[in-house]
Amino acid sequence: MDNFASDNAEMISQRAINIADLTDTVLVTLNAGLPDDWHHKTFKHNTKVAKDSGGFQFLMNPEKAEGFDVDRLIRDHHRVGFGKQDIIITADVPIPTGVELDGTTITKRQNQTISWFDEMRKTIPQTAPVLHGQTVQQIKDHLEMYGLNDSELVCLGSNLAQAQTRVMDRVGKGKERGKETTKKVPKLQLWKRNIECIKQLGEHPLFLLGAGGMNAAPIAALLGAECVDASSWRLNGMMRQIYDTKHGRFIKCGTKTRNIEKPIFQDFLKERLADEDYIFHGMNVEDLTRGFSADGTAGTEMRCYHNLWELNRDAEVVSEFEDDPCGLVNMLKQRWSSSGWTDHQNLKILDMAAKAVNYASVQKTLFNFARA
Repeated sequence: MDNFASDNAEMISQRAINIADLTDTVLVTLNAGLPDDWHHKTFKHNTKVAKDSGGFQFLMNPEKAEGFDVDRLIRDHHRVGFGKQDIIITADVPIPTGVELDGTTITKRQNQTISWFDEMRKTIPQTAPVLHGQTVQQIKDHLEMYGLNDSELVCLGSNLAQAQTRVMDRVGKGKERGKETTKKVPKLQLWKRNIECIKQLGEHPLFLLGAGGMNAAPIAALLGAECVDASSWRLNGMMRQIYDTKHGRFIKCGTKTRNIEKPIFQDFLKERLADEDYIFHGMNVEDLTRGFSADGTAGTEMRCYHNLWELNRDAEVVSEFEDDPCGLVNMLKQRWSSSGWTDHQNLKILDMAAKAVNYASVQKTLFNFARA
């Protein structure tokens, strides 16, 4: 599984360490202000970059889609550059789960996304379609509207951000300006929707958008996602939290809420420091703890780099279970119940995902038997 680190394009070259030196998979949103040939000047040849075409702006302000210039977007993609292995995510008009929309509006948005996709793919062959809808049937309909080959990668908007108050509260403020109101949706409900939608994708390789967080990514992989992305490594670093993927826990480095000195987390950090590949290998645990707890840019950068390293390492761990879904389920069950605190919510989501995977395996076996 590839876990794409989502970052602001303009920030990549301004960080103390270019994240392209820490990960082989990066996601950025194309910015019209980026200079010519920015891609090739910024990334190494083997870096796999996913470029979003900026659909989030239409989530915040859907009326902007009416005058969107897709031809300019296409020119910008070519001007900025992209590699053969890159994924160019089509311009799309999102259909969030937590907004009341009539069927005509939903169909109009789906058709607009397909129209942009068709234009982009003419000169950008690796343009990937995005599926949108508020129901499982709408997702299935949107997939059929594209007319894709079964082997083509599709992107599915997971809407997991709608479970996060911090992000979606900003969207909700649109009510004051006559915008659509997006409400917070329970995490379990969003995952149930994701699971049901993924069942409809058949053999299509899947990029599950916005599902690359510490605990979301392993579940996405269990469901068959080949690619995920997340900005959580940055956001949690800013919120003074670092990842402990071994236990699926957040280590808090602030002053009011703080647990980094707990023995379980100190032992975890010592284990990481003993790994020669760890970004801070060579430091002692006391200095590392102080660094993660530091104020200002230096502390934030350290926390962000650690989180990114953790996501990459865990993607490798999860990938080892590619042909062993039962093994992955058992590993995650242990992860979320073995640290003196049980993560009941993620265990419920895991149970839903495991049942879906088992159902899919049984259906595939029956299909193959019927063909024999």
